[in-house]
Amino acid sequence: MRTVVAGFLVGGAVWTAALLVEPSEIGWPPGVTAAALANLAVAMFLLRISRAEHSIALEVSARHLLSDVLTSVGVLIGVGLVLATGWAPLDAIAALVVGGNIAWMGVELLRRSLGGLMDARLPPEEEARILAVLDAHRGDIVEYHAMRTRQAGSSRFLDLHLVLHRSFTVGEAHDMTDHLEQHLTEALPGVDVLIHVEPCEASCARCAAASRTTRA
Repeated sequence: MRTVVAGFLVGGAVWTAALLVEPSEIGWPPGVTAAALANLAVAMFLLRISRAEHSIALEVSARHLLSDVLTSVGVLIGVGLVLATGWAPLDAIAALVVGGNIAWMGVELLRRSLGGLMDARLPPEEEARILAVLDAHRGDIVEYHAMRTRQAGSSRFLDLHLVLHRSFTVGEAHDMTDHLEQHLTEALPGVDVLIHVEPCEASCARCAAASRTTRA
């Protein structure tokens, strides 16, 4: 549904520009300012909620309202310029600028909506937070690899292979992964973490030292 709305937004931008470019009698539009302010207030509220909930659907609704605001602003600017200068083509120029801006907004939302359908990876700044947590535990783990992230709508997923010292007991390995998952969810609230544990190589210096200590 969000993809369809984004597509309609692009089409509406072209249609709006085409209608507004048509020459007409210029007069100050009553009620446009009040409607634009009301739409702007609702759009900003929806944008804030969409960021908090990671909801592209709410963002599409907010951008749709913002397109109405831009159209109103374009009308006000175009009419104001024509009334101030007497040059009627300024109204059409303002309409084309507004229509282009709305079309760009629609294309960007369409791209992001399609990305959500294909389970795109998490944004670089969120992956950086994950790597920071893993690197902070370098003293407790041997290494990590095969890390994959994806986002489906508002849901985020992370899975990785974690190499632990083979000297760890099953209980110690379990406690280590629980500890790591807790830190990851604190850094990225709501993420679904899946960790596959692997033992280190037999040549691991730490495990060899621990084995000699046990035998002694």
